[in-house]
Amino acid sequence: MDGRFRHKSKETLHAEITGLKRLLELQWWACSVKRGHQPLTAQMVEEQRRNILLVEDTEPDVFLVREALRQAGLQFDLKVFDDGEKAVEFIEALDRDKGQTCPHLVLLDLNLPKRSGEQVLERMRQSPRCGELPVIIVTSSDSPKDKARTSRLGATEYFRKPSRLDEFMKLGPLVRDLLGSRDGRSG
Repeated sequence: MDGRFRHKSKETLHAEITGLKRLLELQWWACSVKRGHQPLTAQMVEEQRRNILLVEDTEPDVFLVREALRQAGLQFDLKVFDDGEKAVEFIEALDRDKGQTCPHLVLLDLNLPKRSGEQVLERMRQSPRCGELPVIIVTSSDSPKDKARTSRLGATEYFRKPSRLDEFMKLGPLVRDLLGSRDGRSG
C-alpha cells in the first residue's frame, strides 16, 4: 500500500473519499450551469426518488443490494423486511390504507423465515394495490424449478446472487433499467 495511506484509519479514508466525491459533484454541477443546463432542484430530485422494498434476511446481502443501487446512481428509499411474514403484513396494510405509498419495485429473496419468497410473491400478485408492481427475485438459487415457479407467479426478473462483488453490482443497473422502462410506459 502507498505510504501516504498506511497510517490512516478506514474512517479517515472514507471521509476523504466522500469529500472528494462531493467536490467532483459540485464541479460537475458548476460545469453544467456554465454550459446552460438547468441544475436539478430539490423537487426534481424528490420526484426521481424511488421507494424500493427489499425482503431479505441476510444483512450482508442487504448491504450489497444497497451498494448496487447506490452505484447505479439511483435516488432511493429502501424499506427492508427480514422475513416473509412482515412483507405480507406490509402488503396487507397497503391494501387497507390507501394513504400509504406503494413501493415502485420489490426485491425479493426466496429463502426467508416464516413465509417463503414464493408465498410473498403469490400474496403480492393478489393485492389490489401491489399486484402490478415489478418484482425482481434476488436469490442464491439457480434451480430451474425456482425460476419456473416464480415466473408462473409473475416475477418480473430473476437475479441469481453471484459470489463475485462486480457481478452482484449488476443488480443496480437491472433495477434502474426496469424502473426506467416503467417510467416510459406510464408517461
